[in-house]
Amino acid sequence: MTTDQGPGATPPELAPRPDERTSDLLGRLGPAIGKPETSIGQVAYLLRRRSFGGLLFLLAILGLMPGISSFAGLAMLIPAYQMALGFRSPVLPRFIRRRRLRTETVVAAAQRLRPALRWIERYVRPRWLFLTTAPAIALIGVTAGLLGLVVALPLPFSNLPPAVALFALAIGLFEKDGVLIAAGLVVAMLAIALGIAMLVLAILAAQAIPL
Repeated sequence: MTTDQGPGATPPELAPRPDERTSDLLGRLGPAIGKPETSIGQVAYLLRRRSFGGLLFLLAILGLMPGISSFAGLAMLIPAYQMALGFRSPVLPRFIRRRRLRTETVVAAAQRLRPALRWIERYVRPRWLFLTTAPAIALIGVTAGLLGLVVALPLPFSNLPPAVALFALAIGLFEKDGVLIAAGLVVAMLAIALGIAMLVLAILAAQAIPL
């Protein structure tokens, strides 16, 4: 995966560290970036060892941020499409890689996730590996695409359930934990159903308002 400037231009502090826990990686995100602003490409490069899981994790974080959640939801369609087609690693278009982000906002969101992530990391381990192979990855891609559409909905709190599902799927991919992936798929189905219900109710409410 490349950044908006190319891997060669990325500071050494941003380089992925072998066997680093995701919670530890998030802990050094701010000092590693070291600038008031960053880009989706730079943060994606930091998560590159985690491949599609890392990108889903990043987009799930962005999906929780006001003002960028709809963009993140639509951007999620690209890696989801690539997963469904069997790509081995994600490739983001330049206009997504170059999207600027306030480092403070990204770090704050990452820090809020760290306690829960540390707790989850105590229990995840490689198991149910059939859910980490190509056919299951394609299913995860289709599911992530549907979750991205729910995240993109301009409805209050519609982005939270999909984000929970995406975090579970992403961590399951990191750690090759099929049990967590299965749980993520169940939550995803509930999140998609909830998103559809919220959209229908919003449409019905809009039709009931006299012009």
